[in-house]
Amino acid sequence: MKFFTTLVFSVFLLCNLHAQKEGKHVKTDSHNLRWYLDYQKAKKVSTELEKPMLLFFTGSDWCGACIELEKNYFSKSAFIKLAEKFVLVELDFPRNEKILRKDYIDDYMMLRKKYNAKGFPTVILLDDLGNVIGRVSGYRGKNTKRIYTNLIKAALEAIL
Repeated sequence: MKFFTTLVFSVFLLCNLHAQKEGKHVKTDSHNLRWYLDYQKAKKVSTELEKPMLLFFTGSDWCGACIELEKNYFSKSAFIKLAEKFVLVELDFPRNEKILRKDYIDDYMMLRKKYNAKGFPTVILLDDLGNVIGRVSGYRGKNTKRIYTNLIKAALEAIL
């Protein structure tokens, strides 16, 4: 029994240390989806796992369409099932400087320019080599689920 307790404690400790190490670079949402905040880290994971990336350009504290997309699509089962096939990356451009990720903003600005993400929200799908395999911008009300799900499925089919 003592061995089992020690084993469980050790596993818990290792998981906790790993989470602390990545904690700054990753946020986990209420559905346990891991959103990378550090593009460079996400790119490395994407390459290692040979998984495509989903880039989400957002204005989390001011963009109504971004908030609606998160609430009415990213938190729904249609997206959650597909999200497992991607390395998720959130590129946030908030107005509130207290939540601005200053250590990532240079990368975010470079990516916004590189992928021509002029409006918010913009979702860009990249293969594991960084090539664009799909993109969509905006929030489309009732049609959002269909449009985004079709785009994501088509992108996956293109690379599989």
